[in-house]
Parts: sequence; structure tokens; C-alpha cells
Amino acid sequence: MAKNSRRGKVLFTWRRRIHRVGAVKKGFNNWLSVLMAVALRKLKASPGDLNIVTAQGSYVSCPNRIGAMAPVFEIFVYDSYHLKEFSQQTIPNHPLTILDVGAHVGAFSLAMLEKFPTCRCICCEPSPKTFQYLRKNIERNGVQERVQLIEAAVLAEDRETALFEGKDGSAKNSVLIPLDGGKTCTVQGLAFDRLVDKLDSEVDVLKLDCEGAEYEILFNASPSTLEKIRSIVLEYHPVPGNGWNKIQEYLTAGGFQMEWHEPSLLDRGGMAAFRRVEKVEANKKIS
Repeated sequence: MAKNSRRGKVLFTWRRRIHRVGAVKKGFNNWLSVLMAVALRKLKASPGDLNIVTAQGSYVSCPNRIGAMAPVFEIFVYDSYHLKEFSQQTIPNHPLTILDVGAHVGAFSLAMLEKFPTCRCICCEPSPKTFQYLRKNIERNGVQERVQLIEAAVLAEDRETALFEGKDGSAKNSVLIPLDGGKTCTVQGLAFDRLVDKLDSEVDVLKLDCEGAEYEILFNASPSTLEKIRSIVLEYHPVPGNGWNKIQEYLTAGGFQMEWHEPSLLDRGGMAAFRRVEKVEANKKIS
């Protein structure tokens, strides 16, 4: 029995690895060089940066570290935000406005630009190190005219704040808790209400991945700000006193309908999507 159990675990491990390789092959044009660079990273024999070409031809550069590459793989390989399900039929027939809070190296915005070539993106990223990669990726893809870059932490109000900055372009940058072994730096904070108010249109898609700051951003947003948001995709994180139930209750009370929810198997975090109820009903009537 023990031998069969070990054999089953080995088969499961190899099947999972083969599945991952297949997913990477579909997501990246240069999948073989990417996998080789990741494999050689452990031997310290690969370049410091991972240079990726997506299946649609976008260029994405990020440090060759798990904490930095994970969001890129989540978006282009595993479709963790369910971007394949985004359809112009479920949102107004005009160039979309995407507000990307916690833009990291720009993977989410680049994926949306691939899917909706006429959309515009506002990318907010507080980490000075990570912001350099974000700017580089936007410029390398030649989409500067459709992307606004804001080097700031989106918060409830305008203020300077301490940022726990993860190592080398990590996605684990937080104003709340130290993550990924980085150092603390001071960054400018930008009020969410003021950010949305300055836009000349509604926010068709608000993406939040800000390592715990999502609670401060959402729970302090004014009703008029929330009314300007059509849909939200977010990653929520385990923060004492906050969690999924509070987010769901708050957004439901604010007029949003949950589209999908996927809790994390590793912690009390997860990912979810919401859409404003009246916008959904209006679009159904139009279609």
C-alpha cells in the first residue's frame, strides 16, 4: 500500500508539472526560454530579469523571483482574474477606462490593452523599484498614449505613508505589514475619492491588488465615488478585523452584485469580481 501511495504521489506531481508547462506554453510565446530561466534561477545561473513575450505579443519584464513573477503568471498563464470572460457586451460600448490599483509591473493593464485595444488604463504603483519596471514595460510596448502612470499608494486620503517594499520589484509591497523581506520607504499616498473624481469618465473596471489596503480604499470611498465604478476585480488579503465577509457585505449594500469568488487555499485571502447591479440590468435590456 505504501509503495502504491508513493507512486500515486509521484504521478500526481508529474501530471501537475506537465499541466503547468502546457499552460505556460499557451500563455507565453517564448515559453521555453522563460521556463529555462526560472529553472536556472535556483542555480543562480540565469539573468536577474525575466523577459516575457505573451501569446498576443506584449513584452513584460520583471525580476526573476517568485514574488515578482507570480502576478505575471497569474494573469497571462492562469487567468486568475478571468479576463477571458470579460466581454464588451457586458459593459458599455465605448473605450473602456481601467483603474489599476497595485499595478505592479503592468501585467493586468497590458492584458486589458491586448483584449480591448481602445481602452485606457490608469496604473497606480507606490514602490519606486517596481515602478521602474512598470514604466519600462509600458514604454517597450508603445502604449504610453493610452496609459497614465501614477507613482503613489492609493489610500483613503492624501498623505505620506510608510511602504514595506518587497525585494527587487516584488508584488508584495504593503502599507500595512512587512512582506517578502524588503525594507521600509516613504511614499506619497493619493486619496481614492480624489483620484476617481479627477477622471473624465466612469471607471469601467477597477482592479485592486494592494496587499491589504483594499479595505481602507473601499470602506472609505464616498457613495458618489462608488457610483462611478461599473465593475471591480480584486484580490483581498488576510488583515486582522477584515476579510471576505466584510467586503461582500459592503459592496452588496453599495449596489454591487458578486460575479465570482475564489478563496485562497493557502490563507484567508482570495479573489473576487463584482459588477454594479443597475449596470448589469441595463446592459441586459440593451442586448
